[in-house]
Amino acid sequence: GASLVKLGEMDRATNALLAGLAGHQTVGDLTFSVFGLLSLATALAAWSQPELAARVLGALLGFSDRAGTPLAPRTQREFDEIAARTGVVLGAAEFDRTLAQGRDLTLEQVIAMARSVLSTPADDAAAPDPDALTRRQLEVARLVARGLSDRQIADELSISVATVGVHVHQLLKKLDLRSRWQVAAALAERKLLDPSR
Repeated sequence: GASLVKLGEMDRATNALLAGLAGHQTVGDLTFSVFGLLSLATALAAWSQPELAARVLGALLGFSDRAGTPLAPRTQREFDEIAARTGVVLGAAEFDRTLAQGRDLTLEQVIAMARSVLSTPADDAAAPDPDALTRRQLEVARLVARGLSDRQIADELSISVATVGVHVHQLLKKLDLRSRWQVAAALAERKLLDPSR
């Protein structure tokens, strides 16, 4: 995730992290959940969302407490680094309050919270048209329009099925559709169908 973050592909990187977390949530894998939450907090801090980053850090502490598993030294170092960076931006009192709020969050709530922020980017200039599909979403939409399943799309684009699920969910939201079967008509209407087919 980190290299994607450095390239400034925040949306893509964070969506990949969220899809990964959603996967760990179903498996209940604590180690990966903690690692995923840490990566998510790093991404959110880099994307000027310090309050959300602090909440995610709180959730991470809550997870490790409930599991009775202390953070590994390397994880603890990374945690301290993000906490310090976020604490400077928010101020110590606000940081502690937000961290405490995050402790009771479930993985599901963290994912939902992060998604709600991602679907409304902080910088309006960077997203002139909130309904515009990203390049990746358009690729997925065109494959959906051809009737491919999530598994077939995942194979075609060399991404995980979970990531495809996130993209499909988001593009349906952006196009204001209830079902994937409506995608072909919506793309045709917007003259976005794949010109090579």
